This record gives sequence, C-alpha cells and structure tokens, in this order.
Amino acid sequence: MIGGSMHFGLVGLVCFAIASAICCSSVGSSNNIMCLESERHALLEFKQGPVDESNALASWKSEKDCCKWRGIACNNQTGYVTSNVSSNFVRIALHSNKLEGPIPDVFTSMLSLVTLDLSSNQLESGIPKGFQNSCSLELLDLRFNKLSENIDSVKTLSCAENTLEMLNLKWNQFCGSLPDFTRFSKLSVLDLSNNQLNGSVSESVGQLFSLEGLYLSENSLTGVITKSDFLNLSCLLDLDLSSSRFSINLSSDWNPPFQLDLLDMSSCKVGPAFPKWILTQTNLTLLSLSNAGLSGSLPIKLWDLFSGLDDLDLSMNQIHGKLPNLSTSLGTIDLSSNILSGALPSISSPTLEYLLLLNNRFSGPLSS
Repeated sequence: MIGGSMHFGLVGLVCFAIASAICCSSVGSSNNIMCLESERHALLEFKQGPVDESNALASWKSEKDCCKWRGIACNNQTGYVTSNVSSNFVRIALHSNKLEGPIPDVFTSMLSLVTLDLSSNQLESGIPKGFQNSCSLELLDLRFNKLSENIDSVKTLSCAENTLEMLNLKWNQFCGSLPDFTRFSKLSVLDLSNNQLNGSVSESVGQLFSLEGLYLSENSLTGVITKSDFLNLSCLLDLDLSSSRFSINLSSDWNPPFQLDLLDMSSCKVGPAFPKWILTQTNLTLLSLSNAGLSGSLPIKLWDLFSGLDDLDLSMNQIHGKLPNLSTSLGTIDLSSNILSGALPSISSPTLEYLLLLNNRFSGPLSS
C-alpha cells in the first residue's frame, strides 16, 4: 500500500474518471508541452497502491508523457497535471472498479483534495485518520464498499467542516450511533443508509441548515422523531427514514418548514391516523408509508393534492373504507394488504404501470 510519501507536487485538477464506461479525455498540449517528470513519478507511485483488477490504470506506464494517460488532464502551458495551477484543486474519481483493501494514505496526503469518489469498489476498514488534513474536501463518496469501522470515524473529517457538501457512506457496514454533525455547516447530502447504525438520531442533524437530502434507511436506529428535529431544515427535499425503528410523533397541525420531493417512512411507526402534515407536501413525487401502522380511512384530499406524484405506497397497513374513482398521473399505486372493501374503483391514468390491490376485501363484478 502506498504511504504518505505520495508526491505533494500532484497539484491541480487530477481527474481520474475511471468508471467502467466513462473515461476523461487526455488533454494534450498545442505546444507539445509534456507532463513534469515529478508528476509522472507520483502517478506511477500511486498506481502501485490499489488492487486494479479491472485494469483501469493500464495506460499508466513508463511512457514519457503522462498527459496522454487515461484519465489525466494537463495544463498545456506548464505540463502540470492540472487545469489551473493556481487553483490547486484535486478531484479523484475511481468509482465502479474492483479496488480492494483499505483506502490508501495517498489520498489523505493531498491537501487540496476537493472530490473523492471511491464508490462501488471492495474497499475495507474505515475512513483514514489522514483526512484530518483535507480541509478543502467538498464531496466524499464511499458508498457500496465494505467499510466497517465505527461511524464515529467521520470525526476525522473535521478539517472540512466548512467545505464538505456531500457525505455518502451508503451500503457499507459502519456501526455505532450517529456522531455530532453540527460543525458540517455546508452539508447538503447525508446518506448513511444500509449500514449497521443504532441509537437515536443526533440532535445535530436538525441543525444542518443546508441539508437537502437525508437518508437513514435500513439501519437499526430507534427513537422518537418530533418537529424539533426538523425546525431548521428548510432546504430539505428528500427524507428517507424507512426500514428503521423510528416512532414519528408529529402533531396534526404541524406546518413543516420544507417542501419535500421524496418521503419514505416505511416500517416506521407513523399511524394510526394518516398524518395531516403530509397533505401540505404538494411537491411530492414519491410517498411511501408501507407498514407504518396506519388505520382508518384515507383523506379524500389525498387523491387531489399530489399532481406530480409518481409513486404511492401505502401497503401493509390497516386502511379501510372504499376507494373513489380516480383520474391520476401516478405510475405506481400499491394499496395491497389493507382492509379496503366495496367495488373496485375506476382508475384512469395514462402513466400507470403498477396497480397493486391484492389482499384486501374488494367485492362485486369486474367492470370494463
């Protein structure tokens, strides 16, 4: 594994766009300027670190001009691996490969690292302590790996508290309770879904004024969610708390500070009554309250308010009553496993792809 000896001269925009189907074009020089020798050696040293089964770095050989290597762009005046030497920004994307082992220390030695995307690999261990020097980091995407340390290791990102905008750790094996995120004042996307987290939601999450997407699904998180958890989240667009063990305690007269596009509280305790505050969210495109403890009849307004709703999932509840005839633009309606009764409604929808009404108590003839 490469240690911290990675050459600090690797400055500027380093765009390793090495996905399975996407590759950055090598930017040559109209003046035949070749990359600096020190830069070439630094890149070759980096190549020795990750296990590159997909051969994404195959073009990184001893050829003199590293500006012609796959995924490398050079300044055509200086030969630096950069787009603007003075800006000193480093962006790395090595997603969708087969890289294994711990995250190399070489990344943490890049003081001007802005973007690091190592998603969809087979990386292990956790977030290296060396990230405490990455004070310019704006995006860290480590989803779909095998990282397994305590989630408290995000504290090593403290130097980026005023720059980090997106933290995606989805589909790993992080454990422990949520740490204090208060200091990450610019965080707009926080995705910790599909891990092994426990405990309650940290109060600090409700202090993330810039947060637009909060994804905590598929964990073992518990506790009561109240309006105080959302008071400062006026920018929130996506909220996914599904498949955790939250109890949602929001009064019927609550007026949220946000307008959501996506709301998923499946398998949370939401009911018994259908939450009236959800009727204020008229921009929703997805609403999922499956297995949420709902009972009683659905509000008549439900079918008229959400003109842009694509997917509605209210399955596995105790919703009863009759369904009205519907004219809707929904693509998916799932009301299965409830106790709805009466005749099947007439449903007119040019976009409907899935209609699931199984395991109810509908009766009567099938109309045309």
